[in-house]
Amino acid sequence: MHYGLIVLWISTVSQCSFFQFSHYMPPFNESYRIYRLCTDQNDKIFLGNIQNSDLSFYLEKYILCWPDYERFVPTKHHAIVWFLRALRGCEVNQILSHHSRPKAEFARTFHYDFLKYSYALICEKGAMLPQSDHAYLYAYSGLFNTLYQVGNADRQLICDQISRVYADLYGRCYVPHVEKRQKKIEERCNGVSAPLLKFPDFFLRFSRKCNTFKDFITNEKTEHITTMGIALTTDVTYMNLLSSNLFSNIHSDSELPSLVLKTRLLLQHFSLAAIKLWNQLEAVRACRYETKSNYSETYSNETDEERMAKLGSLITHNCCPSSNIHICDINNERKYQRLAKNASLGFRIEAGLLIAICFNTFLLCFLLCKTYNKLSTATILFVLNIMGSNIAFMLSFTYFFVDLLYQDKYGPINEDYMEKSPELVIAETLQTHLFAHSEFKKHLVQETLYSLAQNGSLTGLIHLLVLVLVVINRSMSGKSIHLSKISVVSVFACVWIFLIASHVMFSIMQMNAINNLDALFSNLSKGRVNLSCNATTLSESGYEEIATHCDRTAIFHAFGAYLLRGHTLFTILFLSASIIIFVITVTYHIKVRRQHDIIHSELRTQSPHQRRERLFHTLILSIVTFFLSVMGQTYIEIAVFWVNEREDIAQLSRWYHYVRILAFIDPVMNPLIVILRTPALRRQLRSQWTTIRSRASSRTRSAHSHRENRENTSVKRKRSSSARMRKDAELMMSLMPTDRPSTHPHLTRSCSLRRSQDSQTHNSVV
Repeated sequence: MHYGLIVLWISTVSQCSFFQFSHYMPPFNESYRIYRLCTDQNDKIFLGNIQNSDLSFYLEKYILCWPDYERFVPTKHHAIVWFLRALRGCEVNQILSHHSRPKAEFARTFHYDFLKYSYALICEKGAMLPQSDHAYLYAYSGLFNTLYQVGNADRQLICDQISRVYADLYGRCYVPHVEKRQKKIEERCNGVSAPLLKFPDFFLRFSRKCNTFKDFITNEKTEHITTMGIALTTDVTYMNLLSSNLFSNIHSDSELPSLVLKTRLLLQHFSLAAIKLWNQLEAVRACRYETKSNYSETYSNETDEERMAKLGSLITHNCCPSSNIHICDINNERKYQRLAKNASLGFRIEAGLLIAICFNTFLLCFLLCKTYNKLSTATILFVLNIMGSNIAFMLSFTYFFVDLLYQDKYGPINEDYMEKSPELVIAETLQTHLFAHSEFKKHLVQETLYSLAQNGSLTGLIHLLVLVLVVINRSMSGKSIHLSKISVVSVFACVWIFLIASHVMFSIMQMNAINNLDALFSNLSKGRVNLSCNATTLSESGYEEIATHCDRTAIFHAFGAYLLRGHTLFTILFLSASIIIFVITVTYHIKVRRQHDIIHSELRTQSPHQRRERLFHTLILSIVTFFLSVMGQTYIEIAVFWVNEREDIAQLSRWYHYVRILAFIDPVMNPLIVILRTPALRRQLRSQWTTIRSRASSRTRSAHSHRENRENTSVKRKRSSSARMRKDAELMMSLMPTDRPSTHPHLTRSCSLRRSQDSQTHNSVV
């Protein structure tokens, strides 16, 4: 009987305890922890002067971030530290220690008051507070219930407002899977997953000295303060603080930022981004190694768990930049290193080819200056077209290579980097850099020059090809044709004027599109609002600003792949037109030659006609070279139009650097083709080469002759001494008796022979 009553009493008490805290979400539904917290000793701490109690000591320590805090805290304070951790004390400390926060404008007063009234609420100690604090107890209890009460009406009002705003912005900013995202918001509101509302957001909103929670509840605009949910939904600053999840979704999944991935500007800078990102990773690795070595030397008496926890916090503080903190967590470093190494090799190859282009262009310019009066107008225009295109090409890559000299970092890494390949991570770091207002003008000039170099070379060649074909056709038909130099030059100049004007027009359109996208990127990248008391934008809704930018860039969602890639569009249009004209021209030329092979066979052997045909074949060869040079990059630029997945676009961007090396074929080979195929230029080159060789050989001969002169001088001295000896011998012979006549002629002949040989040797040296 007694045992049954005891069991019944225990079950009743347990049920009462369960239902007492079951209306709270974790971790405040754990009744045994609440019982440990609500003691008379803690009443004096929380309901008294918190700032001068043991509570303030723990609030400013890293121990709130340690999961094994019970090992380092006295048993009587376990419940206190648990309560501080449950109310996100670790995150509050990180907010106050963050170097970008204006510390002088933040205070812990709101944090102390929230701890005080939250303790009084869950421990039911409101009666111990003075009567003047009951109004604040009601207000702070509303905040606590909004965060942790199950089925709270105020939290549901806030969640409904967020759902409406998010759904509207997802639709206007072209974010897919809206229904799935709304379902996740509902789960977070109900506490199924990570909570949507967190205490750090309240701390950021109400801890500023210029706008405290007391000012909020006494503000005339908060007429519905009795309903905390309505009051919070009408507060612009607090609603802006809840936009971080929206910002990350738009930045990562919206189709508007993904337009940037399809631009040729990003394709070109992908290799640069790979190098700079790897440099950042190397700096993090070096910093991590230095921090580990210094820590192991300084603190060597701690356990492994303590060492790992403290070392992790030191590495985060010293090595991870606040604007790009996720770079410390990147893995797969070997792939980043391989991408950077391949990009560096490609840049070295391009630098060598750029030097070759510079040499060939200046050589062609020199030969043109020597032979311009011996060349036809079409040939001169052909040479000028090559020179102009090559100069634009060199200026473009000079602008491009300047970025290698700067050590500025590109955009930060997004939070969802773990789900992305290294190629996509590299591509996304370029989004905020390429279209920044200070950088885009430079990149636009580089892109315009690159497009002019390629399209100008192609259109100039096609124009001259058609011109020469018309002249050949008229001459082979026996009809006279007169094309003045002014008309030919005027038509050629009009082609380039049209190219420059059209590129400027598309550049202006690009500037308009990029300004709107850059404003969207800037808003998304800055994240939460600026909470400084001097900030003037706190009263402006961040949602409305994002919606405005998305509306302005809506036209680029339909045509952005073309408006943002005007220069690629030019290349595709001109390339298609040139292929059609090239095929028609070559076909027509073959037909004309067949018709006149018999009738006008004698005309084909004449020198003017041969020169025109040689120029025609040279133009065809140059155009074929151009097709080979742009074939690879044009394929990738067209392919990204039809790819929707960002991962696939990033994979294509990886190969663009390799096919861009082929683009150097046209500017490198064209000067050599025109020099070797033009007789006047070829003769001038041979003449200059012969002159250089003759000058070099003359210098060699002069040095050799100078050396021989010194040798001949010494030989001459020897010869003069031998001559004197011969004279003395002859004199002796003349004085000898005459009984030896036979030896005199022989000696005379030998002496004369020696004299003749010596004289011949002397004359050849001189």
